[in-house]
Amino acid sequence: MEAISSNSTQFATRKSQLKERIRAMENERNSLEREILALREKVDIMELERYSSSLDNEIGTLKIEKAILEEKIANSSAFHPPQEVGSVSDGSDQNDSSTPLSASDVTPTSSSSSS
Repeated sequence: MEAISSNSTQFATRKSQLKERIRAMENERNSLEREILALREKVDIMELERYSSSLDNEIGTLKIEKAILEEKIANSSAFHPPQEVGSVSDGSDQNDSSTPLSASDVTPTSSSSSS
């Protein structure tokens, strides 16, 4: 009977050691999971900061290009007034079809030979 009691004590001791080891491992796992989550957040923030910085640089470059183009347009329009592209004429610069054309209104487009 002493052997059974000894085995029982060994089993209880071993069981207690395993439970303690499991608790310690679960605590370590939980701690590692929390640390991993925090590290992932830091990585996400770093990537967002990097992307934000990249966009800032790109926007700065585009603003400079826009300013240069606007300056070129402003300098060009100082010498040449802007012309509206695709504007529709109101017909005031053309002859009214009811007004007869004079000889000075007609410009020959090719030389004609008489037959």
